Amino acid sequence: GIHGLTGMASRNGFIVRPLLGVSRADIEAFLAAEGQDFVTDSTNLQDEVVRNKIRLNILPLLKDINPAIVHTLQVTATRLAGTAVYYDRAIDEACKRVCHDDCIDTVMLRREPAPMAVLYEILSPKGFNNQQVEEIYKQINGLPGKVYESREWRLLRDRDCFRLRHKDESGGCLCTVLPLQGVVRVTPQIQFVIRRVVVDASFSVPRHKDCVCMDMDKLTLPLTVRLIRDGDRFIPFGMKGEKLVSDYLTNLKKSLFEKERQLVVCSGGQIAWLVGERPDNRFRVDDHTRSVLCIQAMG
Repeated sequence: GIHGLTGMASRNGFIVRPLLGVSRADIEAFLAAEGQDFVTDSTNLQDEVVRNKIRLNILPLLKDINPAIVHTLQVTATRLAGTAVYYDRAIDEACKRVCHDDCIDTVMLRREPAPMAVLYEILSPKGFNNQQVEEIYKQINGLPGKVYESREWRLLRDRDCFRLRHKDESGGCLCTVLPLQGVVRVTPQIQFVIRRVVVDASFSVPRHKDCVCMDMDKLTLPLTVRLIRDGDRFIPFGMKGEKLVSDYLTNLKKSLFEKERQLVVCSGGQIAWLVGERPDNRFRVDDHTRSVLCIQAMG
């Protein structure tokens, strides 16, 4: 890329290379004038490493074509170093336009004058190589569901965006068995507030998705919590027939990453609550309910 073409910097933070722009011939002439001996590293005369192959074999051929090639390369590198400053500024602004909270907006990305360059600068620091970035860019108009991986990151082609997730982000449960009262942290991001309530005339079922109320007499204890599994089924509240949890979440337009983090509360092996979404109809509160178990999910 452009940074590779700028070559080694004469100043990089606290590192200064004052002789970088001085030729070997000028240094040897100075030493001769001072009567100062010098030592040549014998490995410099061997072309076993890349830098020596360039110095000993390639540069002499280029000098046959352009005797001023060294000066030309120095001038070019200096100009590219200045260009790189503007490139970095423009890329930084473009990345902020298209990427928010590890979500790359493909609609915004397509509007950029150089979308491939912007995508590369977002993904390269996260370990995705050039070949992967090219393949990902080809999926900019592709169907959702495909996942790409670097050593530390996963990237999902989702609807209208690419979603990034760090592999260290824990989606597992910190506990499996739930108490019938109290506060328990079930994942690093979610805790449950659990309480038992006796039904009376003043009781009403909360109507928000982060809270569930279940008939205690219909529950089989202990209650457990886990991530969803392939083949999980439940009967959504208000329905009679079973539905695959994966199909239900797909209908809600949940991404693969969101599905992988989806929790369920189970009673006797049956799903009682699709956490944050919908309870199971089998455990609903009805006119005969005397005691209710309420669970509220909080961040």
